[in-house]
Amino acid sequence: MWDSQLMWLQLSLNTAEHEANEVAPFGVMFPFRSGSPLLKLWKVNDLLLEKWSKAQLQRRLKQVSQNLRKGLDNREVRYNQFRKPVPFKVGDRVYYKNHLISKAGQKTAAKLMPRYRGPLEIAKFLTPVTFSLVDPDTKRFVTRSHVSLLKQGTVCQG
Repeated sequence: MWDSQLMWLQLSLNTAEHEANEVAPFGVMFPFRSGSPLLKLWKVNDLLLEKWSKAQLQRRLKQVSQNLRKGLDNREVRYNQFRKPVPFKVGDRVYYKNHLISKAGQKTAAKLMPRYRGPLEIAKFLTPVTFSLVDPDTKRFVTRSHVSLLKQGTVCQG
C-alpha cells in the first residue's frame, strides 16, 4: 500500500524549492517549472521541448552554484554573529571555574566554596577553544579546559 504512494513522495521532494540554493531539483533539470502532479504520468523525454545547449546547462549550474555559495555565506554569518575571539594566549595566567557540589556527609556547602581555582598557566592550545593548564610554579599538568570555563588572571609582580 505504501509503495503505491512513493511517486507522490518523489514528486514532492523534486518540486520543493530548497532553502540553500533556492531551486527545486526539477528546476535544475528542466527549463520550466513543474506545475502539476500529472507531470509524473509522462516520460522525461516527452517533457523536453528542446535539448539544452551546453551553454544553457553551464549557465544553470553556475546559478545553482552561486545560490549555494550565497546560502553558505548567510549561514556562516549567522553562525559567527555572536562569536568572540579567544582572549587568551599561551603563557597567560587564568582562573579555572570549579564545578561545585554540596556534600552533606562532608559538611561542605557549594555556596561557600571558591568559584574559581588558580591562578593556572596556559601551557598549549589543544584546539582553537581548548587549552592545557599547568601549575605556574611546578609546571605540572592540572587539567584541560574550554575557553568558556576560564577567567583572565592577574599577574603579580613580586
